[in-house]
Amino acid sequence: MDQAATAYEAAHLEAEEHAVAGERATCQAQLALAAAFADPQRAGDELALADQLLAGLDLRATTLTTRIAHLVASAGTNPDLEQRADVLRADIQAAGLTAAQQPNLELALCFHHAVQGADDQLATVVGRLRELTQGGD
Repeated sequence: MDQAATAYEAAHLEAEEHAVAGERATCQAQLALAAAFADPQRAGDELALADQLLAGLDLRATTLTTRIAHLVASAGTNPDLEQRADVLRADIQAAGLTAAQQPNLELALCFHHAVQGADDQLATVVGRLRELTQGGD
């Protein structure tokens, strides 16, 4: 995750240097997602910046990535995470971004259940994740 964060930071800075707002927001959202898995406290700052950079932009996939990162950052501690994930899953499907975003959402749920030690729920979500990635995409 540290390597991913470093790469996304570099990409974010490059996008900022070239004044490419959408790319900057996308890199920041990915950085926030990596940070959410590795360092939830850092993720808070990274997510706040991602949300700020997305304001005024219409980047559905990037917005969904940021929402998934918010879930990951609260994994194991948020009692309504499952309900939030259900809403997010419906939003992903409505946006037509299932192939791109659904695996990230299921991975976030795997992380949540692993943190909680909820083995049965983890096995269920791992099964969904396997189905989604069966084709190698």
